Amino acid sequence: MDINSLFRKIKTISKVGLNPYLEGLYNFNNPKPEIECLAVQRLVKCLGCKFYVDEPNELLSVKNDKIVDLNGKMCGNCECILSYLVRQNQKICKKWQK
Repeated sequence: MDINSLFRKIKTISKVGLNPYLEGLYNFNNPKPEIECLAVQRLVKCLGCKFYVDEPNELLSVKNDKIVDLNGKMCGNCECILSYLVRQNQKICKKWQK
């Protein structure tokens, strides 16, 4: 297990709280067409980003059958699980706004 990644995840949660994670998790488990469309639009921005990386902690890696390019990926900047991050509207990446 990558302990540094785990500590960075905790740091992010301490800054923004659990609500973005919980919203993304809920939307991942209860897909709606409009949220999935938004997730794909955001993913397009993530694909070219240097922070689009593999999740180093296997226990935290999310299998994503709906959008396979998110399978096992995380944001290397904030350490968030991308399958959840792109499906929430509370923690918005600057790159999504461009």
